[in-house]
Amino acid sequence: MGTRTGRDRQERTAARRSSRDTAARPDGAALRHAAGSARPASPPPADGPGWARHLGAQPGPLLIDDWETCDPESRRALLSLSATRSGPPLILASREGPPTLLPQLILRPLPAGNAQEHAETGGLPALRPAGRGGLSLADAYAALLAPHAPRVRQLLACLGVQDTPDLRATQAALEFGGDDMAAALERLRQAYLLEGTRPTAPAALRAWLDTQPSLETEVLTLLAAQLLPTDALGHYLRAHALTGSSDFPGFQAALAGRARALLAADRHVEAHELLRPHARSPGTRLLLARALDAMGHHREALGILGDLPDTPLVQVYRGRAVWRLGDREQATVLANAGLNGDMEARAQAFNLLSSLALAAQEYAQAHDGAQRSAGLFLLLGDDLMRLKMTCVQAVAAQHLGLDVSALLREMLDAPLDHLPPQMLLNIGWVLEERGQLEEALGYARQAAASAERTHDLSVAATAWNNVGVLNHKQGHPEPAAAAYRQAIGIARQSGEVRVLAMALGNLAELQESLPLIDEALNILEGAGHDDLASYFRQQQAAFRGRSGET
Repeated sequence: MGTRTGRDRQERTAARRSSRDTAARPDGAALRHAAGSARPASPPPADGPGWARHLGAQPGPLLIDDWETCDPESRRALLSLSATRSGPPLILASREGPPTLLPQLILRPLPAGNAQEHAETGGLPALRPAGRGGLSLADAYAALLAPHAPRVRQLLACLGVQDTPDLRATQAALEFGGDDMAAALERLRQAYLLEGTRPTAPAALRAWLDTQPSLETEVLTLLAAQLLPTDALGHYLRAHALTGSSDFPGFQAALAGRARALLAADRHVEAHELLRPHARSPGTRLLLARALDAMGHHREALGILGDLPDTPLVQVYRGRAVWRLGDREQATVLANAGLNGDMEARAQAFNLLSSLALAAQEYAQAHDGAQRSAGLFLLLGDDLMRLKMTCVQAVAAQHLGLDVSALLREMLDAPLDHLPPQMLLNIGWVLEERGQLEEALGYARQAAASAERTHDLSVAATAWNNVGVLNHKQGHPEPAAAAYRQAIGIARQSGEVRVLAMALGNLAELQESLPLIDEALNILEGAGHDDLASYFRQQQAAFRGRSGET
């Protein structure tokens, strides 16, 4: 560009002197000089805000030379103009280094060019690759935050961890006063770090937060304490991922709420996956045991239940697990203990007692227990469990020779997108008893497939046994044998003694195998299942009679 002459230097020095002299005037002459305009037709603005409004109305860019010579009032007016999202571009030239100038002046976001880059940087020039000066995105964002007080950075972090920022919860979590909250928000907006209540460069904020695990954990847990448990759980899980801790106040309550909803919807595997790493309180440990028991892991469930306090509800679930493992007598004792508890414990106790009575062919007791349980679940607002108990009631009523048409219609018309496997199983059984074998077979197959998808091993084993029985009744020995073997394999995994022996006995009956009948009887008699043992003793005697044995 060539070398400046001595005369150039003299003129330049004179311009700086003139500018400095003008800037010292209190009437805003520095701004008039900076605007480069002729004498205005109307009187000049009287104060800084007036000059900011006046300059903001100019049609073209504003070039301010010699920033370092501006008086404080002029600087305040120009910085106020730069902080607005309207008005012309403002170009400042200065001999001062960036550390002095940039904390006061944030460059306005650039228009969106590259969509991916804009999503990452929000258009902030300091975050764009060319403007980072070799810094990482996290470091560049940290440099933007450096001028702000720790409480302002904490506020930005708290807003950043929320998908939809809640100002009320945020203010309560951080214990901001109303004026302090408003001032901090305005500071962040003037710095282009917020658009409304959302961070303007969420990817950059996320990169920075990844370098601040303690700060993120702090705002996550403070915020979670102000939210409903359903909304708080995600924050607690993120805090756990950062620290490895599941002991934050409120975490167990939020965990329990979500797990109960999953169990109520028969989503046992999801409940188990959620609870396994985090369950610490007696309430969440009980829910974990329930998920394991529903998945067929009865021994593991019993191990957890054994360490919990002897509340009526815990005793009911112990009873369910020990029954699955073959101890009917102890299960009955534990179920009766549950009748001393609250409404939930009583509902679950009658549920178990009706199942025990049904297995023992005590159909009147089963019908009574199912009715009581269904009524209690109605009062608890648990419609799914009420429908399940309606199914048990229908099974018992069918055995008692009662009309089950209304109950069957209620089950089939249930307002559920997908019927739980146990309901499908019971509907199939009722249809079987009504002689509708093909329809019953369809429900049994659906129950088996659904139970396998949800890892409900107990229902899966029973359903496959029923598929075998229905094929057996219709004279299809090969699919019947395959279904019985499938039931045996699943029951062996879950330790379901009753279903294991029942499927083995049914396979023996299909193949007319006395040795298998004997083995089924040994299992049943050892586990105290006298009702099934009695049936297979009759089959054993019949086979021996046909073969001429005594």
